[in-house]
Amino acid sequence: MRVKIVFIWILIPLLLPDPFIPFNPHRFEGELDREVPLHPVINEVLPNARKDWDSSGVGDYTDEWIELYNPTGVVLNLSGLILTDRSGSPMYHLEGELPPGGYLTLFRRETGIVLGSTDEVRLLSDNGTLLDSASFSFNFYDVSLARKPDGIGDFYIEGEPTCGSPNNPPPHLLINEVMVDPPGTNTGNQWIEIYNPGPDTNLTGMKLSNSEGFYYYLPSIHFPSGSYAVVYLREGEDTSTLYCLKLYTPREFYFFSSGDNLLLETYLGHPLDYVAWGRSTHIDPPPTSEGRLLWNGTYYNESSSTYEGGMENPFPAVGRSLSRLPSGRDTDSPLDWEVVETENITEGWNNSEPLILEVEAPLEVIAEPG
Repeated sequence: MRVKIVFIWILIPLLLPDPFIPFNPHRFEGELDREVPLHPVINEVLPNARKDWDSSGVGDYTDEWIELYNPTGVVLNLSGLILTDRSGSPMYHLEGELPPGGYLTLFRRETGIVLGSTDEVRLLSDNGTLLDSASFSFNFYDVSLARKPDGIGDFYIEGEPTCGSPNNPPPHLLINEVMVDPPGTNTGNQWIEIYNPGPDTNLTGMKLSNSEGFYYYLPSIHFPSGSYAVVYLREGEDTSTLYCLKLYTPREFYFFSSGDNLLLETYLGHPLDYVAWGRSTHIDPPPTSEGRLLWNGTYYNESSSTYEGGMENPFPAVGRSLSRLPSGRDTDSPLDWEVVETENITEGWNNSEPLILEVEAPLEVIAEPG
């Protein structure tokens, strides 16, 4: 059985996207063609356990687990299959059957497989052939590595693991508003607004960065659908309101108001969103989004070939923000952005609605670094 997902590739800047095309979270170049495996797959892995995942009454490192999934439409016989890690020892021999679409969670207490922070889980056939693998390296407690979608998707860091049940959908987050050129000095007064128009997700390990050395990892916190997060480029205490997280970087950073860019990506490097402004000449993120061919600047592909983006970047103005209008509008191009008047800045709120005052409360991080 074959799953074929076809994605549109904009070849030249003159073929501009419809400004009202709905967001496609998998807008890659070319065609993604994947076989559905005819064997079980490693679907989710949780190292660095602290919680009582196996309901034994004790939560500790022995609660590490590996989840297998049957992506086929038939019952699969597990007899003879082997689970192990990068070291190859111990080897856990599987038994029994796995129904179509079924999940099997195996805990460290049972398998003896020690995962830790950096390792690789391997699924082998009875003759030692590698059927599937999952590599990881991260230092979070009770955070998993999960395929999205189940069975055939790429791996994502998952801050809210789904032991023995369907994995959460891939995140759909947007850079929604940016204060690039605030009144006075830029340092410490710039901010970035992130919007979640998709399903509930967790921000564990997600990263904001630019081409000039700025980067910031978002905290491990639940981020509901329809919510906003504002990242201030200065030190401070993270807080939250009913609809907005207010986050602060560990130290002061600044963007170049005359020209710069900003990338939002997952911990494992899946690009989620991108924006450039002014005389930015950098289009450095991984070449997986057709939209970056439209931004003004030089684009280098994997073969070091050079392309020039053909549209004009938005140009910031003092005291006015760059804003998506309406919130969530996303064609992966400069057409999404406008420079709004000072009275229309909606920091942590819907860009199309009046800003209201909300009460702030301390932010509770729900997944701690390991």
